[in-house]
Amino acid sequence: MPEESSGRMPIVVIGYGGHGKVVAAALSAGGWNVEAVNDQRLTDERVGILSYPLLSDAEVERTYPPSQCRLALGVGGAEPVNRGPARMRVAMNWAAKGYQFVRVLHPRAMVDPGAELAEGVQVHVGAIVQTGVSIGRWSIVNSGAIVEHDCRVGELCHVAPGAVLCGNVSIGDGAHVGAGAVVRQGISIGRHAMVGAGAVVVRDVPSEACVVGVPAKEWPR
Repeated sequence: MPEESSGRMPIVVIGYGGHGKVVAAALSAGGWNVEAVNDQRLTDERVGILSYPLLSDAEVERTYPPSQCRLALGVGGAEPVNRGPARMRVAMNWAAKGYQFVRVLHPRAMVDPGAELAEGVQVHVGAIVQTGVSIGRWSIVNSGAIVEHDCRVGELCHVAPGAVLCGNVSIGDGAHVGAGAVVRQGISIGRHAMVGAGAVVVRDVPSEACVVGVPAKEWPR
């Protein structure tokens, strides 16, 4: 994954809330040149407190054409962001314009060379991704999370801070595993499912379901 070590292309962070700040910090720690941010929620009054210039969509396209920059997806969060449309809409919108998303690998994260990380995957400080893991586009392995051997994580997933996926876990597209949750080896979690913070998952979780508790049980959404 040579792009993460070169740091040669400028980066624009798309979405600059709390998670966007973490993304920008991880990129800077890894030697990337973060030049600007883009977030429709930020008002002109807030521009003065930002660490980077705030650009509109049109300004990003005019100043940083796809061949001359990479984007980093700064939209994070749990439901309803992962289920849509925000995180998915933002990623797909910029991808359709020809932009590529950089993989964000904090220098103090551990990613085994045998892991496969798709475009836009983020692995933040203190996280561990072991050999045989496959992670789909735009998914987040957040601070201190652990993804053990041979796990399969789909697109637009979020493994929140301190969560643990034991070996051979399968996570469907858009699923969220909450902070500090533990998913037992061999478990399958369906598309757009949500695992609550601190849950211990010992049974498969259907698509769209929400589970909480120890052991985790389904909770109405």
